[in-house]
Amino acid sequence: MIKFCGKIILRRRSGRGPAEPDFRCREYFLAARAFVAMRSCAENLIHLPLNALLRLIVLLLALSPSLAVGANGPRGIYLYPYPYSLRNGDWDRAMAVPGVNGTAVVLNWAELSASGQVKAYDFAELDRRLALARARKLAVELVILAGRGVPAWVFAAPPAGLWLKRLDFVYSHHDGAGPCVPVAMPPPWEVGYLNAFAEMLERTAQHLRANGAMDDVTVVKLTGLNTETEELRLPAQTPWETGKSCVTDAVTTWRDAGYRPALISQAMTQLAAAFARAFPDKWVTLPVILANGFPPINDQGQALPRGKARGINNALLDGLVRAATTALPGRFIVQLDFLIADQPAAPRAVELARTNGLPIAWQTNLFYGGQGRGAACGGKFGQATPCDAASYLALLERGIHPAGGAGASAQARYIEVFPFDALTFSTAIGSAHTALTR
Repeated sequence: MIKFCGKIILRRRSGRGPAEPDFRCREYFLAARAFVAMRSCAENLIHLPLNALLRLIVLLLALSPSLAVGANGPRGIYLYPYPYSLRNGDWDRAMAVPGVNGTAVVLNWAELSASGQVKAYDFAELDRRLALARARKLAVELVILAGRGVPAWVFAAPPAGLWLKRLDFVYSHHDGAGPCVPVAMPPPWEVGYLNAFAEMLERTAQHLRANGAMDDVTVVKLTGLNTETEELRLPAQTPWETGKSCVTDAVTTWRDAGYRPALISQAMTQLAAAFARAFPDKWVTLPVILANGFPPINDQGQALPRGKARGINNALLDGLVRAATTALPGRFIVQLDFLIADQPAAPRAVELARTNGLPIAWQTNLFYGGQGRGAACGGKFGQATPCDAASYLALLERGIHPAGGAGASAQARYIEVFPFDALTFSTAIGSAHTALTR
């Protein structure tokens, strides 16, 4: 057995013969890399048999990109799979594209509680997806969705559930251009909800540590205030604003439930603290919505015209980002889920990052998601312009060095892309990977 800086990274298979790397513990990799870098331990190199030293060097060279990602937080290109890409195999194939550094593993809270029993969790599907990422030596971004993903037992009467108040909405993304989607959630400021969500995070983290998978996770999405996606958003539409009769009057529902911006601020403080406790050594990313992400209601409970509420909700978003920054010092990233080739990266998102001294991340757009594809490179949802190789690279470059970025936000930490696009524009993925990780 040979120790480097207190870490066992080589051992003999028996009492005799050359020392060989110990592959049983993933900490070996980080310990070995740290050993080579640390001058205080350099004298140990002279004790290694030549064949063991050569094998160690080759292994470290092969693994150095993924090790750097794990040690320094998320960097590069991350896949973001949506359900169709999981079903048709695009996600699995895209993980092999050169230049892909990591992948999101995305599950609803309810998918972790598939039995329907209160606070009973089954991590089999999470483990299966993590194993696929590990097989490709990819870093993992963990995403657990609330909103539409809240398990039914949250609303059930005791002893089968928590018996929290149920708010029912019908939502249509892209301001009514998308399909009508039912969303049921409790008021997210209720103590029972916040405690249950925090307990789920802790149980998930304990499971990942117990099976050794936590080492694969480089970043976790800060969720809990969601509608349909992982973005920071509550249902806030009305049928007359969207032109769709199927959409519910979310503003009235929230007003009657006692919504106040101050309550959302309190909820964010508790959620950010829960992520800090459950994942104390991981980076945490908050994907924001820049407009109409919250109902137009003030702290007196008055519903306002959308235009008059803009300042209230801008101030709310600023406060939520500050609260998360305070709870997660030195390991918090702000993100926007939109890039397109014919527009600069959103100045408001860049301002949020720059003002708070935060790194920034992006996700491309999903204008063609309904067709089983990914991003568009121009136009708007429903009237989009397809990408080619050059325009897709231009889209990514909008986020790599966003206009107005400075300091930590001068260059993106990472960009999430959809599996179809990674497969279709692999050369652009490679170029963006180089720019993001240099």
